[in-house]
Amino acid sequence: MKKRLISGVIITIITVPLCLIGGLTFKIFCFLLGSLCLKEILLLEHHHQKIPIFMEFVCLLDFFLILFLEEVTVLENSKAFAFLVFSLFLPSLFYKEHYNAQDAIYLSTMVLFLGVIFKTLQLIRMRGVWYLIYIGSIPIFTDIFAMLFGNFMGRHKLIPKISPGKTVEGSIGGSVLATILATLIYFYFIHQAPLWTVLGVTLLLSVVSQFSDLMFSKIKRENGIKDFSHFIPGHGGVLDRMDSLMLVTLACLWILEFI
Repeated sequence: MKKRLISGVIITIITVPLCLIGGLTFKIFCFLLGSLCLKEILLLEHHHQKIPIFMEFVCLLDFFLILFLEEVTVLENSKAFAFLVFSLFLPSLFYKEHYNAQDAIYLSTMVLFLGVIFKTLQLIRMRGVWYLIYIGSIPIFTDIFAMLFGNFMGRHKLIPKISPGKTVEGSIGGSVLATILATLIYFYFIHQAPLWTVLGVTLLLSVVSQFSDLMFSKIKRENGIKDFSHFIPGHGGVLDRMDSLMLVTLACLWILEFI
């Protein structure tokens, strides 16, 4: 518990200033975080073979291009998208082992998945730091209050085969409290949309954050692991800390125009 608390404080001290600064500093921060997430995904060998070091470097290069292109996503730049496809698929023709077409498909999907997520985080930050704080607070509040409600009131398991500790009561309580608190943040610091719109969007994102958490819990169960890595003492890997935020960020691609 002490190790977890100390790590949490250090993460906060590092993350908050970088988010406040924004700009190129925040882009570099997103690239570093995304690279660590990508590395943890590459360690999940139940979904692919052991990836050669050269192909890991190619993945990082593709991920870098996605984040540092000026376009909204790599899909809007046909040349960049073509480079991603060629760079990951063509090498499978020349590797006799350890890298095949299935690996190329897996890597392409993961690079695009993480690339779009972290690119969207950059776009949210460009709208203003309070938008980033508002969006980021939703999964944090949801996780905290879901755990508290689950511990004190939880009676019915949510999806025990995937996450035995989560309860229906915790899920509902977490989303209700997260919606209220995150909406207060929005109206105090942003206040550019009607109340009912913000309440609806915030509730939706809170529910999405729980699905995101469950999705990554399922990935860990399929791979027989408790944490994605041991990079953060007491917390696990970067993905273990960001899992609830992943699908929330993707959902923002559709709903940012409403808030």
